[in-house]
Amino acid sequence: MFFYGLVFYYVGQLLKDNKIFEWCFSSNFKVTSMLLLCIGLNIIFGFILNSRVSVYSNQLGNYLWFYIAAISGCLALFIIFKGSPSYRMLMFIGVNSIVVMSTHYFFVYGFDIVDTFVARGLLTIERSLWISVVETAFVFLCSVPLCYFFNKYLPMAVGKKNTKKIS
Repeated sequence: MFFYGLVFYYVGQLLKDNKIFEWCFSSNFKVTSMLLLCIGLNIIFGFILNSRVSVYSNQLGNYLWFYIAAISGCLALFIIFKGSPSYRMLMFIGVNSIVVMSTHYFFVYGFDIVDTFVARGLLTIERSLWISVVETAFVFLCSVPLCYFFNKYLPMAVGKKNTKKIS
């Protein structure tokens, strides 16, 4: 599992060191062509050529095709989100991802408990897309106050320097 992330980290570092993003965002034509190229590569290598992928089950299909599809998908999402107006919301989620990842299990578990006692398991029986979207929104809404709490009162817990000076 560690190896997968290491490859993505290395590719990201190469892109940063060679200033590929600065080159890509220098004109609208380059942005559009890079986005179309990334989406095309993702469709070809991720949906057409490669078999089903499950990182959890360690089923990646062809490794080369997996990495081409995954990296092109990541780059396509990066290009889309970099140009979208909701960039501030994504920055908030990214900066506070430690808090969200460390507390989301408890909120999902709370959602399941409420479902068991209030809705009698009606929401989690079928596990439709809408229930997953509602559950994700619930987790993020519950995580926002915790993010502000950690940033204000426990900045060292989220990897920030303590801003309060002790005299």
